[in-house]
Amino acid sequence: MQGESEPVHLPVTAASGSGPNPDPSPGNRPRPGPEPKPKSKAKVGVILSLCAVVLVLFGIYAVGLPDDPEPGDRELLITAQEVNARYGLDIELALGGETLQRRNYLFGSYELYYEYEHPDNAPDLLYVTSTVTHELTKRQADQSYAAMHLSYTTLLDMLGEGVESEEVEGLLDWGERQTAGWLTYEGEVIGAYAVVQDDHDVFDTMIMGVYFDEEGLRSLLTDHLVAIEQAGL
Repeated sequence: MQGESEPVHLPVTAASGSGPNPDPSPGNRPRPGPEPKPKSKAKVGVILSLCAVVLVLFGIYAVGLPDDPEPGDRELLITAQEVNARYGLDIELALGGETLQRRNYLFGSYELYYEYEHPDNAPDLLYVTSTVTHELTKRQADQSYAAMHLSYTTLLDMLGEGVESEEVEGLLDWGERQTAGWLTYEGEVIGAYAVVQDDHDVFDTMIMGVYFDEEGLRSLLTDHLVAIEQAGL
């Protein structure tokens, strides 16, 4: 019929997204892409386990594992009982004021640590700390000596103004490196300190609340250095 237009057929295109395929015939179906390979849970587990082992080993190497002291450990360290008896101080030592520890590190190095501190923590009371560190190499012992020497400087700064160290030249002639002397407060002797490196071993001590003369301090330190050498750490 004249005047009527022919119907227009528009091409049908698939909308983007997840709509159905307008032509589901096999020839027009889109080919599926390659399926992603599933991640191996076993491999991830192995990697995490290895990381955990490395962290544990590093922690043991850096911090060490606390252990019970072995027979003979105490005799290598200067203790409050020894100072009390040796110099006739007649000080009543506080129960629970002592700490004695052994800390083992990887590959055989270890540290022996002793501390006596009165619970009241008064400045005029006896304080004793002593450490023996055994390193595997001379280089590690050098580093331990330097670190311990620095720690005493830091400790003196923490104790406040007026507390100083006064090195006594020639007090000790032992090992590769050594420093020893007095701790003073406003010019008066309040204690003594020493840091000594002998081969792979580093010995250090700090004693406060006791007055020593040079011979008394030298004798005390030498007895322990001889004991450490004879122990063959």
